[in-house]
Amino acid sequence: MVDTLKVVLTSFGQIKKNLDPAFTYLVFEWESVGAQKDSFPEITRELAALDKIKFEARAYEDTSRNKVGLVLKTSPEAGEIMKAKFLAINFPKDIILYVFDSKINP
Repeated sequence: MVDTLKVVLTSFGQIKKNLDPAFTYLVFEWESVGAQKDSFPEITRELAALDKIKFEARAYEDTSRNKVGLVLKTSPEAGEIMKAKFLAINFPKDIILYVFDSKINP
């Protein structure tokens, strides 16, 4: 389950360097000050509705920037569904969503 992931110390730059262009990534990030580092309730609730989609999830903490985040890795096809789902949601203003995808839409 996504909300029970172990948080790994790393930097956002290191994460970006290790992305495989054959996959789609959704990276959620927010301030770590006062945050639950191992709890992603808004995101977990939405992922539960996507129960047929396969993805990998990693939680991270970037102490140099006081940020915590969640990286979702999935196929480009599933990524299209996930992007549509998450881009249509009004998350709290402190959650930033980055999308990394090698597919360019005209």
